[in-house]
Amino acid sequence: MDLSRIYTKTSRGILDGALKTRALGREHGRLFALIDGKASLEDLIAQNTRLSQNHLAAIIDQLVSAGLIRLINEVADIDDLGFSSTIIVSEANTQAFFDAQIAADIKSRLAEVEESLAQDKAREALLQEVTSDIAAEAEALKRQEAKKPTQKAKANTSLASSNQSDPPASDPSKAQSRAEVEAHAKAVLAESEARIAK
Repeated sequence: MDLSRIYTKTSRGILDGALKTRALGREHGRLFALIDGKASLEDLIAQNTRLSQNHLAAIIDQLVSAGLIRLINEVADIDDLGFSSTIIVSEANTQAFFDAQIAADIKSRLAEVEESLAQDKAREALLQEVTSDIAAEAEALKRQEAKKPTQKAKANTSLASSNQSDPPASDPSKAQSRAEVEAHAKAVLAESEARIAK
């Protein structure tokens, strides 16, 4: 057995290695946890003194068969920083995943902001419409108020002219006519005052 061999975890091993090693046994789990793409078999034996070379080789073979680890073919697969190429790819995939998550979050927030702006524009349009309706109503009320004094003045003038133009009646029929005219004038005046009060 070549003790300079270096093993690294596969993507399957990273994702579900803890579950698979429990099924294989405790020693498998301990050894799997120590495999990092940097430590050689010699380092693994030094860290795990309970295992013999043969027993270690058997556990490694079972982990390889389960697809949880793989042999790094050459020492050149380890870069200057000591990371295996598998780990670098895994980190790159992780970074791409996080970048995609950030982009999705930004798109989601942007959509929320656009929706909020659209709602604000709709509220503003509704507010302008209500404001113009209120202004038109106020203008109509002002015109109506301006007409009321002239109606009241006309009624007063009509009443005054009927009082001044008719001399006192000596005839009961004239007196009755005059009373009817005065009653009618008072009714018109009362109606005008009622309109003004509204």
